[in-house]
Amino acid sequence: MSKEEGERAFVFRNTLILNIDRDADLESKAGIETPIMGRENILEASSKLLLTDPEEADGNALFASVKIHDELRCAAGEKKEVAAISGSPRGGLEADRKLADELHRVLKRFPSDNVILVTDGFSDEEIVPIVGSSVTISSIQHVVVKHSKSVEETYAVMERYLKMIWNEMPYRIYFIGIPGIILTLTGILVMLGLAEVGARVSLLIIGA
Repeated sequence: MSKEEGERAFVFRNTLILNIDRDADLESKAGIETPIMGRENILEASSKLLLTDPEEADGNALFASVKIHDELRCAAGEKKEVAAISGSPRGGLEADRKLADELHRVLKRFPSDNVILVTDGFSDEEIVPIVGSSVTISSIQHVVVKHSKSVEETYAVMERYLKMIWNEMPYRIYFIGIPGIILTLTGILVMLGLAEVGARVSLLIIGA
């Protein structure tokens, strides 16, 4: 095989950008039947899901699938499509079998030689074998929501308590001074082969 023929062998002809909703939020929350195919249909589904639940990560993943579809630079003669399939809220075998069935239906309508998989990263161990057994996975794109109110509130609380521990002497002594003393003394005694003594000293300091 010539070098030119070898290069042509790796040119994909039909690329599918596939979003997977393993816990079926599309159906259970927004009443949307899957599989969904086509850019406009995916946009409509993602908008409907986010209107139902603005904090739903799967809605953002659907938008990400469309973005990947739009930004994908195809080779000459290559076609691309975007689709979404879903499993079941019950998870497990039921979700996996439904995903496999819907993937088969999508590939029947758009015979793909490779898939760009779009997931949240939490179910890759279950999803990748199902998809990979039917079509080549050329890329896996993880979509993680960068920011949320709950995360912001958590960081705010942590920051407030850390400042309190650092700035107020009683808290600083208790949270920084005492643990530091315990770790230092215990480390020295363990190095001297007196681990049992170190444990007793630690208990005495904590008791004090």
